[in-house]
Amino acid sequence: MRALSVSFSQTLGFKRQDKVEFSSVCHVRTEASELNMRISSFLFLTLLLIKASAQDEASSPSGVSFDAKPADTHVSRYKDWMSKLPDSLTLAQLSIPGTHDSGARFDGLSFGFAKCQSWSISDQLAAGVRFLDIRCRHLKNEFHIYHGVVDQKLTFESVVHDCQEFLNKHPLECVIMAIKRESTPRQNSRSFRETFEAAIENKPAIWWRGSKVPALKEVRGKIVLVDRVSSLGGLPWRMLNKQDRYTASVDEKQKLIRKQFEATVADHQGGWHLNYCSGTVPAELLTPRRYAALTNEYTLHLIQEFPSDQHLGTVIMDFPSEIIIGEIIDANSVNLGP
Repeated sequence: MRALSVSFSQTLGFKRQDKVEFSSVCHVRTEASELNMRISSFLFLTLLLIKASAQDEASSPSGVSFDAKPADTHVSRYKDWMSKLPDSLTLAQLSIPGTHDSGARFDGLSFGFAKCQSWSISDQLAAGVRFLDIRCRHLKNEFHIYHGVVDQKLTFESVVHDCQEFLNKHPLECVIMAIKRESTPRQNSRSFRETFEAAIENKPAIWWRGSKVPALKEVRGKIVLVDRVSSLGGLPWRMLNKQDRYTASVDEKQKLIRKQFEATVADHQGGWHLNYCSGTVPAELLTPRRYAALTNEYTLHLIQEFPSDQHLGTVIMDFPSEIIIGEIIDANSVNLGP
């Protein structure tokens, strides 16, 4: 075996002093082979996800929209929907459309697992969405919108500006904003709370930061802060009744969505119920897009089955369509009287 090894080395032109160099060449080749395998796996998985997404889109489920903007006819009908409701109603008594990871419009290198929305913040608000889920990464004493490690090319300042612009034009509406830490903080000289206070110091009047669920009359024209950080001074996240099993299988998620709707209807104590329809199952290649195509469609049919005199709570979705947003808003007709 030793002789064979020496002969092999000599055949390749290697001398004894070249053993280290030969070993290095083999190591480089091994690394190159591993890199090629990773690239091939990346391309294969990307093609699988593209094919799956194309099949989902071809089926055109009515509960989701992958268009760049909501339809103008829908916006005209629903941009001022809260203005028609009585001042005395609390936010917990309303049926409110919301979006999960509201600023997540870019995938980066996530294989389709980072993008959750097609519409900008401004377009979501114009379409009738009133609950925003804002994920802030704390970088260099500023907030940048991230989904996991993927930069969404959006700042918190821009999100607040869009909300303020909307409320200036529609002063009888309100925007509910749940703020959460995201990803790893870097190069900061102050706390998350301190950066938040600095970000809103020039516009404090637009924020509602109470500790109890407010009535509409208290928050018209304002951003209602829902505090998921536990130090921002808004409505505590723990006070809300939430269904957010984002890693559940689709079958299990559908059961959870129905159960949360039933709990919302049965609650006569004024609790605020949040029902997340969003999720992802990477092992089954279920991106947020593919997951929403299934759960939003189920939720739409479920809403249409519910009695018209029941409120739905806050329904939070990825890629919601005009149809499902309209159905949620129309459920508030019970509060309009004859």
